[in-house]
Amino acid sequence: MESGEFPQQELTGICLRTCMIHYAAYRNIFPLWALGEYRRHVLLPSYSI
Repeated sequence: MESGEFPQQELTGICLRTCMIHYAAYRNIFPLWALGEYRRHVLLPSYSI
């Protein structure tokens, strides 16, 4: 789309082939979650002894 958004699909995810999810905020939350995971695992690695 011209605004940079992707068209809304009917389903966002499926869990165990029985639970179908339509989560409108998923497209906004997933990138933030992924960046947080990257920061936690790559930029701030924990050192275990």
